[in-house]
Amino acid sequence: TLGASHRRQRKMLNPAFSPKSMREITPIFYPIAHKLRDILTQNIEGGIEEIDMSTWMSRAALEYIGQGGMGYQFDALHPEIPNEYHDAAKLFV
Repeated sequence: TLGASHRRQRKMLNPAFSPKSMREITPIFYPIAHKLRDILTQNIEGGIEEIDMSTWMSRAALEYIGQGGMGYQFDALHPEIPNEYHDAAKLFV
């Protein structure tokens, strides 16, 4: 969006990104980051030589948005479980 519409949308979202708000949701992010770290470590220790970081980062982003913004856990970081939300988000890219 551009112009007045963009300003209106930005003004509506500003409170969500205030320092106070960010401090409140930061603890939600740590377990997600640790889970991602553990998955990547397992892959490396398991002998995988090439890891598609784009996939893992988009899965983590989906989980961050879900838990931090909507209070919903998508379970996007479970590698053995196909994730329909992640697959749908990939269609936009």
